[in-house]
Amino acid sequence: MKDNALVFIKNDTPLTTSRTVAEQFDKQHFHVVRDIEMIIKQMASASQQPNLDSANLFIKTTYQAEEGGRKYPEYLMTRDGFALLAMGFTGKKALQFKLKFIDAFNRMEQALSVPKIERDARWIQTRLGTKTSHRPFTEAIKMLIEYLDSRGQRFHDAGYVYGHLTNLIQSRCDIKRGQRDNAPVANLNKLDQVQNMVANVIVRLIVGGKVCTLAEFEANIILQLDALNRLLGGDMLTLE
Repeated sequence: MKDNALVFIKNDTPLTTSRTVAEQFDKQHFHVVRDIEMIIKQMASASQQPNLDSANLFIKTTYQAEEGGRKYPEYLMTRDGFALLAMGFTGKKALQFKLKFIDAFNRMEQALSVPKIERDARWIQTRLGTKTSHRPFTEAIKMLIEYLDSRGQRFHDAGYVYGHLTNLIQSRCDIKRGQRDNAPVANLNKLDQVQNMVANVIVRLIVGGKVCTLAEFEANIILQLDALNRLLGGDMLTLE
């Protein structure tokens, strides 16, 4: 996870997560959850500070480790919640990571300073861009299905290939299936670039004629997605 994915915006509030903190500070997630819950208990007993409410700093939620698997506890936290948690993290590397988080919170707060009407207009323009780049992407998939058919790999349901590759690229842009119209601007921007790139990769591989199966095409696409991700600086920040 890169710097610009440390913080996201939800309900006009910049937040990070306990899993993000655990990953960045090289800690076990259950240790971070334990530390947060200890802070919550300490705040509850701090009668001398009655105006402090941990519920405004830490929001308990859950996540699934794998699709359909067991759910585990996770916390969302505000800038102040992160500051309380990170107080106990020491060392040179810890300081560097704290500064990265502070910078990420600052950038999210700057994004919120843009009037909502401007943010909405930007979302509409970006969503239209993804629809434009979606057309050559679907045309490239049609070419791919015809090409694979000519090479002996036939699909009874052509929609499988389309759905499989669409889910692949959307997952790389942190967009869930059927959620394009609810995706943040940053994720849509990445999707726009990814759709164009994948269409070009498919056409180039077909012209080259050296790739013969869907699995081989997918492997080449993933390599290009990884290269694009490094070029863009990693996962995109999430704006809602």
